[in-house]
Formats: sequence, C-alpha cells, structure tokens
Amino acid sequence: MRSLSTTGLIVSTIDRKPGPGYFGFFPHAEDDEVWWQNEVRRAIGYDWSAHAGEDTLPSPKELVDYETLYAEGKLHKVNARTRVRCEALMTRAKSYFRSEDGRLACRACGWFRPDKALTSDIVEIHHLHQISALPRGGVRLALREALAQLVPLCPTCHRIAHAKPGGGTFTLDELKKIVGC
Repeated sequence: MRSLSTTGLIVSTIDRKPGPGYFGFFPHAEDDEVWWQNEVRRAIGYDWSAHAGEDTLPSPKELVDYETLYAEGKLHKVNARTRVRCEALMTRAKSYFRSEDGRLACRACGWFRPDKALTSDIVEIHHLHQISALPRGGVRLALREALAQLVPLCPTCHRIAHAKPGGGTFTLDELKKIVGC
C-alpha cells in the first residue's frame, strides 16, 4: 500500500493553513494540529535546493522561525458576569478630582495627560475597596461617601494597584512607595 506524502504546502496567507481541498485529499480533519505540524516539518526538512535556482536558501534558524505560528485576532465568545460601574459617578469623580487648571492627575505618581490633542482623559478612576466584594445587588451611596472610596490613577499605577501578590489591591500609600513617590 502506498502512503500519501507531500513535500510542499500551499497555505493561506491569512491563517497559514492549507485550504479545504488539501484536507479533502488527505484523510485528516482541519483541526488536526499535530498532523498539520508534522506536515510543516516534513516540508521544511525537504531539500528544495533543486528548485531554488539562484535564490539563497534560508538558514536553519529562519526555517524554525517560519514554522512558528502565532494565532491572533480569532473571535472568542465569553459568557461572564461583570459588576456595573456607575458612569455618572465616574464623570462626577473626574470633575471632582480635576485641578483648577483642568488637569486630572494620578494620585500615586502625579502623571497627567500632557497634551489637549488627546481625545479623552487617560487617568482612570480607581475604587480603593474592591467592588467585587460588594453584595450581589451592589450598594447605594451618597456622592460624598462614594468619592471617599475613589482615587484617580494613571493606567500604569492602576495596573500596579491590582497586581498585589495573593490578590486584593495595594493601598494608595503602598502604591506611592512602589512607584517611588
């Protein structure tokens, strides 16, 4: 019995995979990644020099780089519950924390949007107490109480605030020590 073999692969420039006709010729499903990777390795290992003419052949490192594929941009459906933020509170908080000259500055490092040409505020409003710890139905707070639990942070400090080992968030004082302010 003769086994089917290939030495060349014609692939899509979009996802670097062969078309459905290729899978129809070979008895493998389109999601058979192991088989597909082996076919790629076989094509890479084939001596193409007779077909290369005057072209320079790729180095072994380039061949490995050609084989490495990275999947980006595939649509993925996520079903998740999230906490609803009050947009009116965020708007009021930005107005409350904004200085007289119109700057909304990070309370940890002092950074603010340097150029009015940017279309929106970059500094974000951070909850000092995790809203994930609130009851299922959330809470209702007066503006003064709500503002006492918020602080403006630049995206970097905001990311650091939520990166506390073991979970939770860093306090504003801990955050200032981390970023050296």
